[in-house]
Amino acid sequence: MGNFAGIDLGKRKSQIKVITSERKVVEELKIENDPKAFVRVFKKYKGDIEVACEASSNAFWIADVLAPLVRKVHVGHTSRIRWIAAARIKTDKIDAGILAELLRADLFPEICIPPRRIRELRELVRGLIRMRRNALRCRNQVHGLLCRHGVSYKRSEMNGAALAELVNEAALATPARLSAQSTLRVEEAIQKEAKHLQAAIREEIKAEPELLKVAGLLESIPGVGFFSALLLILELWDISRFRDEAHLASYIGFVPSTHQTGQSMHHGAMTKQGNVLVRWILVQDAWAAVNSNGFFAARYQYYRAKKGGPRAIVPVARALLKTIFQVWTLKKSYSEIYGEKALVG
Repeated sequence: MGNFAGIDLGKRKSQIKVITSERKVVEELKIENDPKAFVRVFKKYKGDIEVACEASSNAFWIADVLAPLVRKVHVGHTSRIRWIAAARIKTDKIDAGILAELLRADLFPEICIPPRRIRELRELVRGLIRMRRNALRCRNQVHGLLCRHGVSYKRSEMNGAALAELVNEAALATPARLSAQSTLRVEEAIQKEAKHLQAAIREEIKAEPELLKVAGLLESIPGVGFFSALLLILELWDISRFRDEAHLASYIGFVPSTHQTGQSMHHGAMTKQGNVLVRWILVQDAWAAVNSNGFFAARYQYYRAKKGGPRAIVPVARALLKTIFQVWTLKKSYSEIYGEKALVG
């Protein structure tokens, strides 16, 4: 019994539709994305209402605002909502109504809402990743400029001061040189800010002893560093949500797609329907593990002979994911679980 509300979230305004358990429309309105506006709308129901919205950039702060006012706030899996309620005619009013109807019928595909502190720390780590990528983008722009002007360079001249020296000494026209120098100054500024952010992350994480403990365990795994461990912890945050490593791999989209009909079954490329940052860091850590650990190096060479170099890193990353799952769930270090042989498979 009670009321059910669907909120179609927009960047500046959101459409709301409230219905009863008998599907009677209580109200429909569009409001500004302002906490006070949401409080005004929902406080009059005195807790006798459940609210549903899709996962988006502003879903979580709205969930935080409404949590004390309503029976429960449900944040939905965007793509699964589309699978259930695909429509040829799509408007904000229709979308809000669909969310409310799915919630009333107990068909709403809900996701877990991370704790606020986890979301706050995520912003720091994700911000650091964005800065590093922007710095790399600046450097790549300089590489592209040098290629367009026929300037050859060695691998040792691709980074830092060596690249700046190359730009100063290369036979470039003045406009091209000025452009490259400006881009390198931007990269230097970004790198400086990234160092400040990195230090801020270390300070913030000192107040989280449980996170530090898990990070220390994950760091014992070959290829996994402090920031890799921190990223995994903040993005996955509750490893008990996953029954086993296979479910974790499926959650992050690290499994092959499958098409089955009758007696026929075909497997394709990875689904990639999950957290892109977790997939990315797993592959980065897998390369580090290949270069530092005999087991992962042997596994890579085995699959390289069968699949080729770029594809061979995927089964290595899956083995690394299994190791991460076991270390995290058992709360033991890599060496404690696997001993001197350190075998996983």
